[in-house]
Amino acid sequence: MNNNNNYNFESLKRKILTPYLITYGISYILILIPAIVSALKIRNLAYTICLLLILLVLTICPVIYFLFVLHYLKPLNSITNYIKDLSQFKYYKKKEFTDIREYKILLNSIYTLSSLLEETKLNYEQYKARINDLNEKKMNIEIQEKDLIYSISHELKTPISIIEAGTYAILDGIYTGDEEKEQLNQILKQCDLSISMIQSVLNVFKLGRSDFKLNDETFNLNELVNEKIKSFDDLFKKYNQHLKVNIETAPMYADKTQISTVLSNVIQNAITNSIPNSDIIITVKKVGKEAIFEIINTNAQIPDDKINHIFEPFVKIDESHTKKDYKGNGLGLYIVKQILTKYGFDFGIVNVKNGVKFYFVGKI
Repeated sequence: MNNNNNYNFESLKRKILTPYLITYGISYILILIPAIVSALKIRNLAYTICLLLILLVLTICPVIYFLFVLHYLKPLNSITNYIKDLSQFKYYKKKEFTDIREYKILLNSIYTLSSLLEETKLNYEQYKARINDLNEKKMNIEIQEKDLIYSISHELKTPISIIEAGTYAILDGIYTGDEEKEQLNQILKQCDLSISMIQSVLNVFKLGRSDFKLNDETFNLNELVNEKIKSFDDLFKKYNQHLKVNIETAPMYADKTQISTVLSNVIQNAITNSIPNSDIIITVKKVGKEAIFEIINTNAQIPDDKINHIFEPFVKIDESHTKKDYKGNGLGLYIVKQILTKYGFDFGIVNVKNGVKFYFVGKI
């Protein structure tokens, strides 16, 4: 394939001028020879002068025509260079190369093509950037899923080992009476923990599926929070936590079940990570078109080197504040992150004066 990018109009010049010059040259010679012969024969001064003037005009005319043709072909070189730049994706504002109407029509077509190419290239670059971003996100998700599966496999080893060891001990008759009953209770707790962990993992993968549909509806966030507080009454009393609430009416548009899961996880996390006789402050308010939820557990702080990793699975913070008789599955805040990220809500955990605050901002 001949890829000739050296745009020029030399061939066009030749096609226009060469035939003209040849034709004119032959005609000129055919006129010149008889004129010279007749002038020599007649030998009349006036006749000779008239003849010379005619020959002079015939000589000047092609020069004028030649210059005239060059003048009209000259803008084509500028147009050619513009097209060459255009082929290299160099875009410029409109340029006025000539006042010739036909060329202006051609230039307007080129300008239209230039705009289309520029828009197409911009769309392509944006599309390419989106594809790269999606590929990067997909890669990160795959890495996170692998890390999660590895972490879960590692975490499940402990309860499964306890279940296995306890079961063998009972079968071998090591435990009897109350000891056997206590061991069975321990096995049941480890079973509950394993089931809770597996269920949490299933929820995480369910949220990550592209075909997963959220059942969005309008509900009162304040009513849902009050329901959740009541469900944790026993836990508040068990760990001697003092609950303070500042709850206003705040409608919210989201999947009520998923937001309920978020509230359960963060309230439980606040209770189990606070020292006895601490205040837990829950706030719900409406600001403009946003519903805001906040929960602060006092007398606690998260180390700076861990706060950025708080939403990762199985992250352990300050275990001195964690209730010794409580064992979560380590995925609560990770699930919270997945749900709120799915909605694109603003959320986070920050250290505040004499406490730690979790918050999220939902849409009305």
